[in-house]
Amino acid sequence: MLLSAAARVVRTLLRADAPPETAARQWILACGVVLAVALTAAAALDARRQAEAFVALLGVASLAYVAALHLIGRLAGPSADPRA
Repeated sequence: MLLSAAARVVRTLLRADAPPETAARQWILACGVVLAVALTAAAALDARRQAEAFVALLGVASLAYVAALHLIGRLAGPSADPRA
């Protein structure tokens, strides 16, 4: 149920008709949804008994986080101060 709801939210966020700046923000929100669902699912697992699934979910969460960071960097522009 949680996965299907998250999939609907992500599908709604990633509409093709959005302007580029809005699309980048929607992609960041979609990454946040994926990150939240993956971490919630990982927290529900017993990592000792389901180690492969646990590591896979943490991998998905990590990819979503890195993708969001990349998108935030692109949204800030090339002249942005990286220390800010």
